[in-house]
Amino acid sequence: MLPQVVTVGPLAAASANNILTSITPTSGTALTLNGSTVTAGVATLDTPRKVLLTFGVEAANRTLVITGTNATGNPIQETVTVASGAGGTVATTQDFLTVKSALPLGGGWTAAITIGTNGVASSPWKFITYELSPTNMSIGVVVSGTVNFTIEYTYDNPNNNQVTPTGGGVNGSYPAPVTSWQHTVLKNLAVTTDGVINDPIYAWRLTLNSQTNPGFATATGIQAGIAGP
Repeated sequence: MLPQVVTVGPLAAASANNILTSITPTSGTALTLNGSTVTAGVATLDTPRKVLLTFGVEAANRTLVITGTNATGNPIQETVTVASGAGGTVATTQDFLTVKSALPLGGGWTAAITIGTNGVASSPWKFITYELSPTNMSIGVVVSGTVNFTIEYTYDNPNNNQVTPTGGGVNGSYPAPVTSWQHTVLKNLAVTTDGVINDPIYAWRLTLNSQTNPGFATATGIQAGIAGP
């Protein structure tokens, strides 16, 4: 298997409202995106990254359905939940390069929200050949500048499509968010290092937990192939 190489960073500064400035949503009515990254109704971010929702106190749980595209330009969608009783923030698990729609649901919203970015971004998922036994995969991460990173993995297929997207669209056009785990060694680190994955997984990715410009990290994953005679 050829080496898989991904780089994440540098990132533009996080902004709580660069996709949507403060507005009190109306349930069932798509929000008019108006932040500094928005042109012609579409927010285009500096790099695929997590989208951050900042919300106030709501009497009941609300949801916000975010629709956009990923690093390869394919459509993605994710529903983030606003818990009742206290204000706070919640971020997507998927990385959006563009945000085209934000649809509030869940009844009568009473507090204003903003939509923007935090300082977290992940590479696209990199697939391995999980049928090989043993898996025998090494991952090395080289950091430049000030960063904090984690290698994550999943047992789910990141290309597994949802059956019914929310808010319209073609059925099956949005991949479902996957459940991810942090590598037991390669997590919350700030220095160049390496580790191994020796059990079957479906895919892995590099996540920047934080970063100071112009810092970035590059991960290289190499999986052993079939042994020769």
